[in-house]
Amino acid sequence: MGDEYDYGVVPGALKLKTKGSAVKKPAKKRKRTRRKEAEPEPQQAAAAAAAATEAAATAGGGPQRTMTEAERRFEEARQRRRLERIQRLADKPYRERIREFNDQLEREPEQHDMPRVGS
Repeated sequence: MGDEYDYGVVPGALKLKTKGSAVKKPAKKRKRTRRKEAEPEPQQAAAAAAAATEAAATAGGGPQRTMTEAERRFEEARQRRRLERIQRLADKPYRERIREFNDQLEREPEQHDMPRVGS
């Protein structure tokens, strides 16, 4: 049964060869020869790294993104809604919320019947 699938099947994704396609022959890997004079001195490399970190620290840690007017208004409205929701829940004790939930369930038709929640 498996013999009919043993040949002619190429594993992997389908790659189409079209004009301007990204399918290219992989480049051969070449060994690189290291030259002693091309390597920087360890002291110079450490000094350059320290200078780069100082420059980044003085620059403020990178570009800072400021919010647009619409983003700022959206965040304010979201914060206001969140505070209102918290305030509404904090006004009533737990037993009162359970009592209101049970009253709401009693008003529902029987086809949506749910067991009462105990407090």
